[in-house]
Amino acid sequence: MFFLFFISNATPSVVASANFFDDFFNKDISKWDFYSNGQAIGVSTSSGVLSLSSGTTQIFPYVRSKIDPFFGLNNFEVEVKLRFPSYTPWGDGIVIGYQAPENDIPGGSYDLKKAYFIWLWGQSNANELQLWVHDCPTENYENCVNMRRVYSDGVPNDWMILKIRYVSAIYSVSLQIGTGAESMIYTSTHSLFRPHAIWFGNPDRDPYGNSNPRTALDIDYIKVSSLDPGALKPVIILPGSGASWDFGAILNGTAGTNWQIPSFVTLYKNLIDSHSYGGLVARTYGQRTGTGKIDKIVTAGSPHQGLIDAYGIWEGATIWNGDVCQNFALRLTTRANQRLGENELDTIRRLAPGFKDVLPTFDFLKKNGVLVPSASLSQRNQTLIELNTDKALIDGVLWANGGTGNQTIRFVNVTDRDWLDRSFGLWEDGKPIADSPFENTNDGDRAVLASSATNLFSNQATFPADHGGIIGDQSPLEEIFTQLGLESDLVSTTPIADTCRRVFTTFLRSPGTLRVCDQTGICNESLGVYMPSEKLFFIPEYDGQPLNVSVEANGETGHYRLDVGNIDEGGADWDDVRGNLLSPTQTDNYAVVSDGEMTIAGGTGEEARSFDEDVNSLNGLIPNWDKKKLAIARSGSQSLHKRIIAIRQLRELLSKLAIKAHKNNRPDQIEAIIDVWMDIDDLAESVIGSGNTTKAVVLNANINQVERYKTLADRLLKNSSSYYAGTFYTLFSERFIEAKEIRTSQRNLSLDKTLSARYLLLTALGVR
Repeated sequence: MFFLFFISNATPSVVASANFFDDFFNKDISKWDFYSNGQAIGVSTSSGVLSLSSGTTQIFPYVRSKIDPFFGLNNFEVEVKLRFPSYTPWGDGIVIGYQAPENDIPGGSYDLKKAYFIWLWGQSNANELQLWVHDCPTENYENCVNMRRVYSDGVPNDWMILKIRYVSAIYSVSLQIGTGAESMIYTSTHSLFRPHAIWFGNPDRDPYGNSNPRTALDIDYIKVSSLDPGALKPVIILPGSGASWDFGAILNGTAGTNWQIPSFVTLYKNLIDSHSYGGLVARTYGQRTGTGKIDKIVTAGSPHQGLIDAYGIWEGATIWNGDVCQNFALRLTTRANQRLGENELDTIRRLAPGFKDVLPTFDFLKKNGVLVPSASLSQRNQTLIELNTDKALIDGVLWANGGTGNQTIRFVNVTDRDWLDRSFGLWEDGKPIADSPFENTNDGDRAVLASSATNLFSNQATFPADHGGIIGDQSPLEEIFTQLGLESDLVSTTPIADTCRRVFTTFLRSPGTLRVCDQTGICNESLGVYMPSEKLFFIPEYDGQPLNVSVEANGETGHYRLDVGNIDEGGADWDDVRGNLLSPTQTDNYAVVSDGEMTIAGGTGEEARSFDEDVNSLNGLIPNWDKKKLAIARSGSQSLHKRIIAIRQLRELLSKLAIKAHKNNRPDQIEAIIDVWMDIDDLAESVIGSGNTTKAVVLNANINQVERYKTLADRLLKNSSSYYAGTFYTLFSERFIEAKEIRTSQRNLSLDKTLSARYLLLTALGVR
């Protein structure tokens, strides 16, 4: 899923390009804070004039810029057309300064150096129009000195054009009154000071509580322009979700500061590197901070009314569409940052709350063939609803583009979720039915419906393109260039095949150094993407080949955890192993195989150390939990019978401990119990082997007994919402399937897996 947006026009300016402009045909709250202070701020919609006036009062209307009109400018010009229709001894005017003062404050009670730099003032006690300045030699307003009046005239009521220019560190001010000539009225000495605000009117309340008549002020327009010849206005490009990466932030679950588009994300290798979640970011920026710094926003494939695929992520922790490499980021950060007792969906919602902001705002779910109103859903997208209610603010500067002609989800047929889904927090508003849940339309780009991408805005266009083609195909790019005011004949595209269907990854939690090789000896950066400082490795186009993963001490010692994963269109398959670097020269080697299931296996020493790590972790939480049964189970000198009995006794102990830990709200203990349980099951496989001495009738009786337990458990668990009930039930299901798959070929091991499954099921009941 990607999102494109552009901010501002990239056309070169020859003389002066407007960075900030308002002709006051309305009160643009994106640019200004308006304070009437109980008086009048009027707008002439026919002539575009903003009028500030009052009766006899303690305070006058006041208007200040909400954004920095000078942002990004070097040399610039401020041009204002204004007049004072009437003059009184209590003045007001227009000011540029470092920061506009707060409204309604006692006169002179704020930092004048900070608020006033150059200002034109009208009041009649001095019977004159006045220009005042501070001398500000440095960038710091605190170094401004010598506040003084540098120009005065009579009390003209004519329209005036005031121009303040900054060129080569010199300020100059000119004034044209009525039809008279433009006159230079001030030139500064060398100044490095830069203003950041424009304000007009007067924020001061009379400090003595007196009411007085005030000078009226009309503003026709205010324009701030660049005076840099050939200056280029920036085009800001934001790629979409999963297209920019900060690997440290992904692994640590933080915001990060170094997001970049990596080489393996191929969609953005054309002239314009951009796409669609960014479109929502762009319009949100415009609507919440104003369009003063924006000439134009162009979006391509942006889901302005939401994205149906987001429902799969936000409610099901499932990715229905999208590039595997780009979805890899979500899977990786979820795995690396999932907390104890936290289900995967809650982790996603905590780490990636933005997915809620792209949920559909339209009706898209069907239950029993009946459309479900989106307003009735528990998980609703209030962000887009609110933005779309107030879209008029940006409608004039936004160009919306969408793709058509591709099968795109229009409706999702759902049913009520079962208890297992509820235990994992899944499908709160409805679970997609098992067979053919989607109803598709051709009116979309395979991810975003054309109606969602374009219908809200006056300026819109659609193209026969999929979600990637909107910014990768010749025709859409030419139109986008035209919308931006660029030369469309500059567009040249080269199709790049998307070969990322599967990703292998491994990451190490300190200490040690990670090393990954294939069976031919090709390693690390020669094999895939290797990031030694993050202890992360991945192969963006993994073909399933066996790999060798090593943890090398390189002078470090201590406990570590190694995770390996396989991410494809079906989801993510993970395995992990814990170890202990006892020597600064130690190397632990693991074989990684992805044959339908991701598995990691070490040699005898590595496996023993990993088992020890899990056992030590549980011992630290529950001392002497095993009642000396573990030593028997792991001892090669004990008889096979004693070892098997000890293994089964350990499972019974672990089951009871898990139930007790759940009652005591100790997820740390439960997680440690599960790790040891899985180790014991692995131990059982090596101890029992592939023998067939168990009688078939005995095995079948045990399997049938567990089937009956399952029927009872399904009834008892139907109202459960316990995360660990779901966890143990899932482990039970996996183990029981394994048992039945080998019931004829390996009856001894099948019986052991059946007994392990039984205890897992009983544990699920105990923690429900």
